[in-house]
Amino acid sequence: YLEEKRKKEVEIAEKYRRIIERQRAAVENLLKLEKECRESAELLLSNCELVEKVRRILLDAKEKYGWEEVKRRIRESDVNVVKDVNEREGSAMVLISGKYVKVFLNKSVFENAEIYFEKAKKYKRKVEVALRKLEEVKEMAKREVQLNLVQILRSLPEKKNWYEKFRWSITSEGFIVIAGRDAEQNELIYRKYMDKDDIVLHADIHGAALTVLKAKEGRVTALAVREAADVAAAYSSAWKLKLGSVDVYWVKPEQVSKTPPSGQYLPKGSFMIYGKKNYLKKREVKISVGIIIKEEEKPKAFAGSTIACKKYCKYYVTVYPGDIPKQEFAEKIKQKLKQKAMPHDREYIEAVDVHEIAKLLPGKCGGFVE
Repeated sequence: YLEEKRKKEVEIAEKYRRIIERQRAAVENLLKLEKECRESAELLLSNCELVEKVRRILLDAKEKYGWEEVKRRIRESDVNVVKDVNEREGSAMVLISGKYVKVFLNKSVFENAEIYFEKAKKYKRKVEVALRKLEEVKEMAKREVQLNLVQILRSLPEKKNWYEKFRWSITSEGFIVIAGRDAEQNELIYRKYMDKDDIVLHADIHGAALTVLKAKEGRVTALAVREAADVAAAYSSAWKLKLGSVDVYWVKPEQVSKTPPSGQYLPKGSFMIYGKKNYLKKREVKISVGIIIKEEEKPKAFAGSTIACKKYCKYYVTVYPGDIPKQEFAEKIKQKLKQKAMPHDREYIEAVDVHEIAKLLPGKCGGFVE
């Protein structure tokens, strides 16, 4: 019985979530229309002479030749200042500062502008009504089922990808980056997840994660290598040491070995690198953290290069090493993201468990890169 009740509650909550999302979309559309009307009115007023000249030319031409002839001449002309003449309503689309604005030819420029201002006011009133309805729907949802949007989002199933057991990221071009959390994971990546076409990266400092950039269709890109280098720099002891930058090098998988030189011993999670190392000098020790927001999906915390966060996350911050514990700083990140977010996105950020954000941080943090 309890399982059936829970299932019913989730179904009802999901229904209201869809209603709320549609209502929010309607609000955004009304705001867009209001803005467009105000912009049209302002364009008319700031280009009075041009609009008045076009209006008089069209009216004179209509009196002299008739609408059909005027429309024919406009169609055949190379001049695109005027288009879409509508004789029934006595209007034409006039190009003003790169935007076509409908002008009623039997009204003055100021009367036309007033029409757009009135439309903008109507859209604004509709926005206010829609926002009130949105709040009413939210209250109805709360009364009908004891789940708010945050709880709904948290209750959505989450698909875990294979790479999420490691430290992970995805580059802006879609390449997967994995790094070991500890010596045991370094060994696992070496044995099971390092393929011949991949790129292996390592910060040039003692105490750094084995980082692997996974190839796609047998290749990687230079940009992907640079983004993976940023991940390798962050998940190294350079973070704990609060360094501003660190060199990172990359090699091919065949250059990585568990065979030490004669007479030496390799501890668990350590490797020998043979052959040429390709260096990326002075990679900044920082990491960007954001929230991936997709409709119908549970929001997910994401960390990686700034360019990757910018692509995948609606809102993100970039952080650097310091002395504030991870859990405490994860709370700061969550609050910062909520401050950045549009009102209708804040529930998505609130729905993300702060522990999931903390897990992405390399260590103690100092603040945000502004």
